[in-house]
Amino acid sequence: MKKYTNIWLSLISYVLAFIVAYPIPLIFLPPGYIVSRPVSNLFIFVCTVFVGVGIFFGFRSIKAKESTWLGHFVILIGFICLLSPLVLFFIGARL
Repeated sequence: MKKYTNIWLSLISYVLAFIVAYPIPLIFLPPGYIVSRPVSNLFIFVCTVFVGVGIFFGFRSIKAKESTWLGHFVILIGFICLLSPLVLFFIGARL
């Protein structure tokens, strides 16, 4: 029986990236607080690192032959997370 450890680690890193991006600023920063550039860059960097770790573990799951289609799916989720801000930026620039 396969344990799917790399898949689980990838999904956990995506959940951590989501938590850093959305609930932590809502909980720890007061309403109406304007986030400074270094703090926002820190949040972006940490989220990018977590998504990168998730993509790395997706590749490791494919190499370990845990589940090929699930590994590809997890990598696809990671690339969508990385590229979605760029796509939304270009859509917003066109409007």
